[in-house]
Amino acid sequence: MAITNIHPIKTTLKVAIDYICNADKTADEIYISTYLCSRENAYKEFELTKKQYDSKTKVLAHHLIQSFAPNEVSFEEAHQVGKELCDRILEGKYEYVLATHTDKDHIHNHIIFNSIDVEEGKVYHSYYGSYMRIRNQSDKLCKEHQLSVIDLETQKEINEIKRRKFVGWYDWDEDRKGNSYKSRLQFDIDRAIKKSINWEDFLNIMGGFGYEIKQGKHIAFKSEKQQRFTRAKTIGANYTEDSIKDRIQNKDKEVGSTIDVNNNKRLSRVKAMKTGQ
Repeated sequence: MAITNIHPIKTTLKVAIDYICNADKTADEIYISTYLCSRENAYKEFELTKKQYDSKTKVLAHHLIQSFAPNEVSFEEAHQVGKELCDRILEGKYEYVLATHTDKDHIHNHIIFNSIDVEEGKVYHSYYGSYMRIRNQSDKLCKEHQLSVIDLETQKEINEIKRRKFVGWYDWDEDRKGNSYKSRLQFDIDRAIKKSINWEDFLNIMGGFGYEIKQGKHIAFKSEKQQRFTRAKTIGANYTEDSIKDRIQNKDKEVGSTIDVNNNKRLSRVKAMKTGQ
């Protein structure tokens, strides 16, 4: 499964390219590809193309992010899917830098491409229609690579997560960057419920996911990377102990799933997918 997001770059293009090409995020720059430009001078080459056509656009480039579900795709395949997506949506007309970030549980591609094409100097117009074309092509590639795709119910839930209220700015910012322990816990609880036959089974599965569990008035979990426990109830009303037990007993009634095009079986719902950073 892949979720896509795109936004314009109007300042600091070099900073943006340097960020996506960070060696710590790309396995020492192994997973970086470029087209019609070089890694080191892409920002200059983008600008030269604009000068060639005397372009007046204020958009320096577009930044496209393609995020995959955790543990579903290898670094190599994610990078290959990114290149194929560029071929389909840019059609060989735009300079671009593609970097696959491997430093998070959810592997994701960053694609920065010029705001005008190299053939006629035409401006790339980013709007709802162009975004849906990107989204559709990304979904087609997932099917071709036998990766899962998002169904409508799951997309509704993902949208709901994006609207979720946070206690403070820090929680919101960490969630947006994909660093949120709460988002990860939410995802893991969901997939544990899917696999559990009873409460004890659920606790064992969560332990197998690497969580330390504290039971009491409010059940809490702590991953290996955390210093403090997170009460499950802080994620939402659907994650209290009583709610989790009820969901285990009635999991067949839960709506929202991803579709595995390998065997067309229901998979655990994805709730941790965020804009990759």
